[in-house]
Amino acid sequence: MFIEAPALANATGLRPRPPAGSPVLEPASLALNVTQSCLAAPFEALRSQYASAVTAGVVPRSLLASGQLERCLDNLEKLCLGPLARRR
Repeated sequence: MFIEAPALANATGLRPRPPAGSPVLEPASLALNVTQSCLAAPFEALRSQYASAVTAGVVPRSLLASGQLERCLDNLEKLCLGPLARRR
């Protein structure tokens, strides 16, 4: 459902269409997306810090270590957030 301000309705009473390619989300779906994003923020910060440490040379650049960290963070996120954790 597209929610709009009454002033945007044209003379025929039809609502204007949202711009092409823009997703139209229901309020409940939008609230769930915002909640999931907020709850996932600490885990994204950890991923970002690890990437910064690798870039700075503090942590060695390793695909195995990176994969292990990702699996660990993914499991931790699922453990802490339960059904609100993102699915990969």
